[in-house]
Amino acid sequence: MSLSPKPYPFEHHVLKIANKATTCLYALKTVKAHGLQGQALRDVTLATLVAQLLYASPAWSGFIKSEEKANLLQSVLNKTARYGFNARVEPQNDRRVT
Repeated sequence: MSLSPKPYPFEHHVLKIANKATTCLYALKTVKAHGLQGQALRDVTLATLVAQLLYASPAWSGFIKSEEKANLLQSVLNKTARYGFNARVEPQNDRRVT
């Protein structure tokens, strides 16, 4: 039985997380349009979208071979600040959130 690793095994995982985060971002924009604002909006953003992006990311982020895929998750996180959700999370140790 051979256990040879697949090339780029986490690429699919990154795309799946990015798609889920984009869907969550749409939901947050809808909630914001219906009146949620301020600290409550920030708390919901941190508990949903940011939590999805950060969950176990230190464990698998080193396996992402493509800088483009790594930037994909960071761009979703950057959109939270652009859309006014105030959920900007700075990467630790000069590494991206991914």
